[in-house]
Amino acid sequence: MEEYVFPNNWYIEITDENKEVLNAWKINQFYSKSIDSYDPPIKYINNLGASANGWGRMTNEITFDEFKKYVLGYEIIKEPANQDYTYLIDMLNK
Repeated sequence: MEEYVFPNNWYIEITDENKEVLNAWKINQFYSKSIDSYDPPIKYINNLGASANGWGRMTNEITFDEFKKYVLGYEIIKEPANQDYTYLIDMLNK
């Protein structure tokens, strides 16, 4: 199986879910202008913190999980869907 290599040139879509985290990262990059200060608003930023509207879409789009893992260094822990934790209720009540 081929090992995943994180791209050097990437962009990410700005969403309501990730905007605050992306902005906190962006203001510490070379292009440090806040996401909210663009007119018209930007929808994408690239690996330099620049607006990636238009030309930036020619590079590699990454997900928010990839951003958190490879750019911010967070450990991503995903729990299986539909986990049943009801067994813990009896255990915790003891």
